Amino acid sequence: MNKLQRIFGIACVSDVFLIGDIHNHCGISYGHGSIDDAIHFASLQLDFAGITGHFA
Repeated sequence: MNKLQRIFGIACVSDVFLIGDIHNHCGISYGHGSIDDAIHFASLQLDFAGITGHFA
């Protein structure tokens, strides 16, 4: 078990370890910036991301 797995309590069953964000906002809901910017900046540092919209 590596340091990240110990810190976050993750039991990894393979050699693949992905970092991502499954709840992110941009200007399509009540966040800031374009969806293109959100995707671009996420791709610079994450393996996966989800853009979340909250529409009434």
